[in-house]
Amino acid sequence: MQRNEDIQLHLESVDHLFESRILNPLKNREMQGSGMDMVYTKVRIYSPKIPPTLILNLPPGDHNKTEIENAIKKFCDLKIQQARSEHQIQKRERYFGLITGFFVMTLCLIISYLIMLNAGYSEFIKFYLKEGLFIVGWVSMWRPTEILIFDWWPFVIK
Repeated sequence: MQRNEDIQLHLESVDHLFESRILNPLKNREMQGSGMDMVYTKVRIYSPKIPPTLILNLPPGDHNKTEIENAIKKFCDLKIQQARSEHQIQKRERYFGLITGFFVMTLCLIISYLIMLNAGYSEFIKFYLKEGLFIVGWVSMWRPTEILIFDWWPFVIK
């Protein structure tokens, strides 16, 4: 089994693990956001089956290793819960969107059919209205279809 790379963080303070820092370009700081934000970004690169090792480089001081480990675990648990909640919200949007989209599309097709049956309009007007309603019906399905096909992948990765 292949091993993922280690994730190394060089922090000026243990506080920077969870708190975002204000960047100062005069001090050549490359880090953006908190240390855990950087870890979260890097972890997404690696295989979920082989978790990477996190190596924290902190300045000398009184650091409680167990406390830091527990804080990191709690942070990860909160991120997982947040991703699950977002996924549940998206599932609800997907179902309501599909129901609404199908309803609008069905309504457009019915109206289009009724217009085609009406002999009072010219063929051009019938064709124009039929095609316009057909497009409106498919556009109403656009976002629900996008959610159904593409938007669930980020939640699987998280």
